[in-house]
Amino acid sequence: MNSSLRNAPPLDPGPAALRGELPAAAPLPVPAAKTGRLSEIDAVLDQHRRMLCFYLSLVVGFVALVEPLAGHAGTATWWLLPSGLVTAGCMTNAALTRRGHTALASHVLVLLLGAFVAIQLLHHTGISWAFVLPPLVLFLHPLRRGLLYLLLVAALITAAFVFGHVRLMLRDHEPFEFWGSILAVTAVSALLVRDLGHTVAAVTTAAFRDPLTDLYQRDLFEDLAQRQVATAVREKTSCALLELDVDNLKLVNDRAGHVEGDRILRAVAGVLADELRGADLSARFGGDEFVVLLPGLDLARALDVAQRLHERIVRHPDLVRLQPVAEVTASIGIAVHPQHGARLGELFAAADAALLAAKSAGKNRLMAAPMVVPQAPS
Repeated sequence: MNSSLRNAPPLDPGPAALRGELPAAAPLPVPAAKTGRLSEIDAVLDQHRRMLCFYLSLVVGFVALVEPLAGHAGTATWWLLPSGLVTAGCMTNAALTRRGHTALASHVLVLLLGAFVAIQLLHHTGISWAFVLPPLVLFLHPLRRGLLYLLLVAALITAAFVFGHVRLMLRDHEPFEFWGSILAVTAVSALLVRDLGHTVAAVTTAAFRDPLTDLYQRDLFEDLAQRQVATAVREKTSCALLELDVDNLKLVNDRAGHVEGDRILRAVAGVLADELRGADLSARFGGDEFVVLLPGLDLARALDVAQRLHERIVRHPDLVRLQPVAEVTASIGIAVHPQHGARLGELFAAADAALLAAKSAGKNRLMAAPMVVPQAPS
C-alpha cells in the first residue's frame, strides 16, 4: 500500500486563509434523495401540501358554484358567470394536483382564491372567506412569496371594493374595518407559519444531527455524499473523502471519564466546523470516527486540508490538557475520486484501508489510499 507520513505545516492563521487557497464553491443544497430519512420527511411534507391544495380547490369550487344558485342568481348572470369560471378553474386545479403538478396548482390556487373573494365582496356575501385567504396562502407558499401573493390579491380585492362601493352602499368606514381585520389575520398567520417553519427545522436538525457534536449523522451524510460523488462522476471533477479517527479516545474514557471523552469529540467537531467550506460535508460516524467529503478537491489539496485539520486537532487545548492521561491524537485516511473509485462505497473502502494503515503504522498521521492503476489487457 502506498502510504505517506506528512509533517503538518505551521498553524494556519484561520479558516479564512484555508478558504482563500481553495476554489470557491456554492453552498450545498439539500437534495430530495430517493432513500433515507431525508426523503421520508420531504415526502410527508409534499403529500401534506398536495392534499391541502387538492381539497381546498374542491371546496372553493363547490362553494363558488352553490352559493350563486342558493342566492337565486338566475336573474344576475354577472354573478353566476364568473362564479362558474372560478368553479371550472378550481376543478381543473384539483385535477392538476392529482396528476402531481402540485407546484403549478399551488400558484393557480392563489389566483382562484383572490377571484373568489372578490366575487364574494361584490355580492356582499360570504365576506368571511376573505379572512380565510391569508392563512391558506401562507401555508401553501414560503413566507416571503406568500406575503407577495397576498399583496397582489389585496390589489384585486381593493379593485372589487372600489367597483362595488356605490352598488353595495357600503358605509364609509366599512373598508377600513375590513382591511384592519385582514391585516390582523395576516400578521397572526405569518407568525404561526414562521413558528411552524422553525419547528420543522428544529425537528429536522434533531433527526439528522448528532446531538453531541451537531454534525450530520451517518444516514444523511451518505445521502448527500452519494449525490456529490455522482455529480463529480458526471462532470468529470474530483472529490475527496477523509476518514478521521481520534486516537486513544477509549483510554481517556476509561481513565478520565466519558465527560472528558465527549469534550474531545466536541473539540474535533469544532475544528471541522471552523476549517471546512460551506460546500464540504462532515459527519460523526459513531464512536471516535468522523468523515469529511471535499467536493472539487484533488489528492494534493485534500492532503493539504487533512494536514490543517490534523494540526488544529492535535494542538487543541482540550487534547493537549489530557496528554498526561493518554496521548490523544488523530489519524486520517484519504481517498479521492477518480483515482480510488467512482462510487461512494469504493471511496469509503479505500479511505478505511488508508486509515487502518495509518493506525497500524503508529497512529497520529495521515495516509492516502494507493492509486488504482488499470491493468493493460494481456
